[in-house]
Amino acid sequence: MIYSCIITSLPYLSRVWFGFSTSSNFGYIMLFTSLTYFSSTIGCFLADSLLGRYRSILSGLIFCFIGLLMCAFSVFLKYLTQSYGASFIIGTILIAIGSGPIKANVILFGLDQFSNRPENTPNSNSQESFFLWYYWIMNLGSSFSFIFLSLLNSNYFGSSFSEYYFQSFGPELTFSTVFILLMTSFCVFAIPSNRYKKIFPSHGILKKLFEVIYYASSHNTAGFMVFWSLILLCVTFFLSAIGSLINDVESKNYIYVVSMCITCVCVSIIIWFSLNPLWIMSARRSLRGNYDGELVEEVSSVIKLLPFFGIMMFFWSIIHLLFLFYAQQGCQMDIRITENNNQLSFGNLYAFTSVLVLFFVPIFDKIILPIYRLFFRLNPTSSQKIGTGFCFAIVSVIIAAVIEIKRKEENLVPYTLSTMPSTDLSLTHLTFDDSCYSNCCVSPKNATSTQFLNCTSLIDSFGCHCSQSDNISYLAGCSSQPILTFNIWWITFQYLFLAISEVLVIPSACQLFYNQAPTRLKSACQTLHLLASGIGMTVSSGLIVIFSDWLKEDWNKGQSERVYFVLAFFLALITILFFFISKKIFLPSEEMGEARLPSSLTTPLNIDNSNENNS
Repeated sequence: MIYSCIITSLPYLSRVWFGFSTSSNFGYIMLFTSLTYFSSTIGCFLADSLLGRYRSILSGLIFCFIGLLMCAFSVFLKYLTQSYGASFIIGTILIAIGSGPIKANVILFGLDQFSNRPENTPNSNSQESFFLWYYWIMNLGSSFSFIFLSLLNSNYFGSSFSEYYFQSFGPELTFSTVFILLMTSFCVFAIPSNRYKKIFPSHGILKKLFEVIYYASSHNTAGFMVFWSLILLCVTFFLSAIGSLINDVESKNYIYVVSMCITCVCVSIIIWFSLNPLWIMSARRSLRGNYDGELVEEVSSVIKLLPFFGIMMFFWSIIHLLFLFYAQQGCQMDIRITENNNQLSFGNLYAFTSVLVLFFVPIFDKIILPIYRLFFRLNPTSSQKIGTGFCFAIVSVIIAAVIEIKRKEENLVPYTLSTMPSTDLSLTHLTFDDSCYSNCCVSPKNATSTQFLNCTSLIDSFGCHCSQSDNISYLAGCSSQPILTFNIWWITFQYLFLAISEVLVIPSACQLFYNQAPTRLKSACQTLHLLASGIGMTVSSGLIVIFSDWLKEDWNKGQSERVYFVLAFFLALITILFFFISKKIFLPSEEMGEARLPSSLTTPLNIDNSNENNS
């Protein structure tokens, strides 16, 4: 929820409160997101080699606690000093660093509590439910942020008292609310410490992991290609994150495209040379290497996950774009939801997927999976669910393209001066466009009346008008995003298939990386999964630059449906490649899961088999 809160707040605070330019605003959001995912490597190191998972999570919570405290104070300090911006930036960086140990270890720590039990065997019913409901809890926090906290930031409240109150203190209430919830969660997690099952770290295991890979890379061409592709991938990731802060648009776009190309080449090399990881065996002592066979086998298990890491990276690069594009597409539909022309905010549109996930997870766990087990008498493997989820994502993108074509056929929503409150009648001498504009974009808060007059169309978050003449809060009219009469609720169909895809792919990918990982390197493998999402943003940034001729600030003038069709084609290629890799690589956990029947169905069979064996 903290991550979603920051993502929801940054578009408003960094631009409205702190006066960042549009380029700097987007760059800072990219940097925060990239740092959040990459800091999971810190959590991996702390858990597997130094502190263990419990203390790693505690250290992450402490960093988030301090960072959130600085963010909360920065919005209050705005009224006392001009140095609040630095405090806010440092606070968000601390939150990004603290999120890493939490993301990399919290799901593993939960599984540790019932490890060595029958219900925690690979692809068992209980384990499958655990990953699904963990993802459900994540989306519960995201929904709270995208629905409630985004309303606080966008000043969306109707009555005169609440309008003034939340307009003046929305950011303060946002961070105060999250701070209180974080303190509560910290106490709930830390107080019953003695009741937890804690697995102690294997000191130096990560160092040995890199030593084995480096040794194999120095004695084998395939290992050399994989090792240095991983190194170059990390360097490119940092280059893209730092380049996002550059104000010069041409230089930034050049960095994005070059980083995307290098990333795609590196990931392709990693996938190809990891399909047959026999090259890692050159490090075994029995083959004149320097390391014992058990350690090399553990490293080999990690290497087998690298092709899936590459596939998930490509998948996430598309999903990041869909989150952004779907919300932008919805912004120029008819997003008015009340008679007073109140509109959904950009953050509210992000909540569509999270809310649908909350709805679909119980259906999938309690209805669809039991029916599947009843008819097929086996559990679906993680690979099967991921591949099916990819197919649902393709359908979602195709639906989005069709809806976008239909949306452009609609008329503009007319602008009416009757929507203005009586206090704004002094503004009726201004010349307005004949269309209503979306409230998704905002300009600096302290806009002057001169800036007000320079805009041909004006809007605030309460409807198709401006509510103040001297101190304009939101000026999105300059962004030229008129809305059409196409109803916003049609977008639910593409979000529905995207939510189903997420439920099938993301928990299953976590389960795949968990079951395949050696006991001493489970945090490292979960970090690999998280890095796939973070590095995917590098490809996403480059694709946005490539699609720039089709993507206009006003989507009514662009050709975004072509972008959707291209993304659907990319997803189809990713799906085909995934099924090829799944057949090519033997994963013991997947083989066991495919042959294992649910306990309710297998008990009689086990009795019969034992009787036959005894006889």
